[in-house]
Amino acid sequence: MGRVEFSKTELVISATLDTGMDPVPTEVMNRSETEDRQILDSEGGDGVEDYKPLWFQSHFKFPTYYRNVSQGWQTTQAPQRINPADQALWDFLPISTNAPSVVFRILIREKTSGLELASVQTERLPLAYDEVVQPMTPSPKSKCHRQQYGILRDGHCHRAVRLDSVCLQIEKQFDGSWKMHYHDTATNPTEKVAFVTRHGFTGPVSAVQDFKASYGCDPRSSWLPGTYAVDKCWANVPKSHCEDNDMRHNVQVVVRSSEDPFLKAQELTNSRLDFGLSAASQQVYGISMLVIGSLVGCPVIVYIRFLLQKKPSDIGMARQLNDFRDAGEFGSYNNLSELEG
Repeated sequence: MGRVEFSKTELVISATLDTGMDPVPTEVMNRSETEDRQILDSEGGDGVEDYKPLWFQSHFKFPTYYRNVSQGWQTTQAPQRINPADQALWDFLPISTNAPSVVFRILIREKTSGLELASVQTERLPLAYDEVVQPMTPSPKSKCHRQQYGILRDGHCHRAVRLDSVCLQIEKQFDGSWKMHYHDTATNPTEKVAFVTRHGFTGPVSAVQDFKASYGCDPRSSWLPGTYAVDKCWANVPKSHCEDNDMRHNVQVVVRSSEDPFLKAQELTNSRLDFGLSAASQQVYGISMLVIGSLVGCPVIVYIRFLLQKKPSDIGMARQLNDFRDAGEFGSYNNLSELEG
């Protein structure tokens, strides 16, 4: 029940926002058969079987969270730029537990007949929230603004973290129904879990997502579905590198089959997508290291053997000559051979 069964389905996705926010239209997810990440294997992919990928995706435009500008939560338009001097009165985003959130619901139906097979939905996912981090020193105000993309207030660096993407795994049961594919994880819910985004940001996620929601696509985040990123433009407007599109809140949602070989590769390699060296390559490298070690060690072995073959009288004479040389007792002898004679 792998790709063949998954290819016979059609997915319809909807997003339910908190009360008071404009609804997001329901849409049929786009089918994709091209992989967005390549397997960068040590063997150059040699020995890795080819496969034809299949996954569904949709893009959502959520209301902006730039509440200190003329546009607020109720619009998906890009916010207006403001004067940096107004940052002293900046109104921070709510914390993750109080932030506006979204729940994605996926309707699974047959592609040909349109018969509804199942319906699954995610846990609550905060859209954007205020994260308080320890400011960098020295010059905490400058580094909070320029390097941590936040605003320093009362000794704490506040920055905006937003939902960047969502990836879900679904699986088909023997009775023909579909459900979320949960992974067994031994992660302690009280611990911090690191997650990495395509923006290169790493941060805590335990307070944002339910640890029971282990149906994501990345083992590095304990299979949590949502990926969050620091908004580099929130505290830095106006900024030359921040375009209007950078300040819009766009979220990609991806749905994959639990039998997808790409997910299996991520699980086996811990998302590195590198299966390591083959047995043949390891044997070649091992023989090469053995040959190099032998060539380096041969001169040392020859020298030790030479010392062991010398007569004890020759060794004693050499030690005595060294003692004379160190004590400066050669007198007028300019040539050591004269002393030996």
